[in-house]
Amino acid sequence: MIKEVNKSKKVKFGLLILMTVICILMLINAKEWKQSIIGKSVINKQEIISVKDFGAVGDGVADDYQALKDAFTFVNQKGGNVTLVFPKGTYYIDRVYHANDFGVELTAPSKSWDGSKNEQITHLFLKDVSNFKVLGNNSTIKVKGDYHKGIDTILFGEKYTYIYPVMPFVFINCSNFSMEGFDINGNGHLTTRESEDLSEAYGYGILLQNSSNFIIRDIYTHNWVTDGLIVGHLDWVTNGKFINVISEYNARQAISIDMAKDLTFKNCKFSYAGQLEGGKYGSHALKAGLDIEPEGGATKQNPTKNLTFIECEFSHNLGAEIIATWEVAENINFIKCKIIRTVSEIDEGIFLGASGVYFEDSVFDFSKTPGVILTNFNKKFSFTAFHRSRFIDSSILSDEENQPLLITNSEIRFMKHEQDDMPVLYIENNRALLKNNKFYMGKNSFHCEEGPCQRLYFGKGAYIGNTYRTNKTGNGYFSSYYGKNALKLNESYPTTQFKPIEG
Repeated sequence: MIKEVNKSKKVKFGLLILMTVICILMLINAKEWKQSIIGKSVINKQEIISVKDFGAVGDGVADDYQALKDAFTFVNQKGGNVTLVFPKGTYYIDRVYHANDFGVELTAPSKSWDGSKNEQITHLFLKDVSNFKVLGNNSTIKVKGDYHKGIDTILFGEKYTYIYPVMPFVFINCSNFSMEGFDINGNGHLTTRESEDLSEAYGYGILLQNSSNFIIRDIYTHNWVTDGLIVGHLDWVTNGKFINVISEYNARQAISIDMAKDLTFKNCKFSYAGQLEGGKYGSHALKAGLDIEPEGGATKQNPTKNLTFIECEFSHNLGAEIIATWEVAENINFIKCKIIRTVSEIDEGIFLGASGVYFEDSVFDFSKTPGVILTNFNKKFSFTAFHRSRFIDSSILSDEENQPLLITNSEIRFMKHEQDDMPVLYIENNRALLKNNKFYMGKNSFHCEEGPCQRLYFGKGAYIGNTYRTNKTGNGYFSSYYGKNALKLNESYPTTQFKPIEG
């Protein structure tokens, strides 16, 4: 009997141990499952920290500069494997960067904003960091803007200042990272300057230098005294994605791209360049929506290349909507984009000249403000192609004989504007091909003060399968010129040569 009791106890004890082990395993699996769901993955082993751990307040009033600087320093020291969280709020940086001489060392300290040496100010930078995230949770970063830019030096006749806003997001030699969910306000409309011809200074919402493999999404950057963001500043930036990024109301460009490769922009908007949200500061040239300017060190052998813009908008900029003219830039693609011109200080709405610029399923709406699409600004070599695109009251100019130009399956509407000197097409190009396009010419386009309007000027390229329609009735002449290799039409022909616009 005693043996049977002992045997029963042993069985119960064994079952208890087995159940305990099973419970422990279940708890471990549940913990791992929970960690993978909330994003603190076991594989990445990222430490999650909050800027509030370093004293940030986020009420839009308190100065959060030192807290943010300490948080960025912590991430730099760790070298990565960190998620830096900004709990939803408004973080105010009550400092400006006062350089000791002309030119800015992005990570070097400066004097404090009032010019004293009691405090060392730096831009907020992440350097030599990999495998990290910066999560904004739709927070706002506000930078001190109510200060005055004086003339600190004159160099080769140009006036420069030593005073800059603190740039809140500077990425240097970073890789495998993401940033999302910020409104970044430079408050440039509060800034004043000694002279209107004071040259632009560093003042960007986001600056990327020597960085790769990243995603930047859900960003609104505005009111900066230079650009909303600059990519590839003096060193290569590669393999990046920008999703739902809006840059507008900046004093110079919405976005500048210097040394960059393999970048994709999707559902982005670059608008209102040269127009701060009020104030007396003014603007800086070139006031473009997009300026691709590989001046930092790109070469023909190692060019800025493979930039793709998908479902993006370039609109309402005081300068050109798009500038891509450097010969050391190639393979630039615009897919399903909108280019909308409503106000401008120049005739050219778009400057092209890079080696390979391609537009597909895009819309060029210049109906509010007429302008020119200049396809061969770079006289050495350029290639431009438009496919299945729609041109509304815009002129296309290609006056360089041997630079390839392709316009296919597109719609060219010239219905409203009647300026005497504005052609619909002006092509002196021996290597142009216009095929299967539809031209719609408004009745106003037949009226010029002196003789027939020369709206179509074709060079010696090939013009195949294009159709022409108008809403003008009665007599009228429309002057054109065709080169000897073009599809031969009358140089000056009556309205009846055009078919009526249907509908």
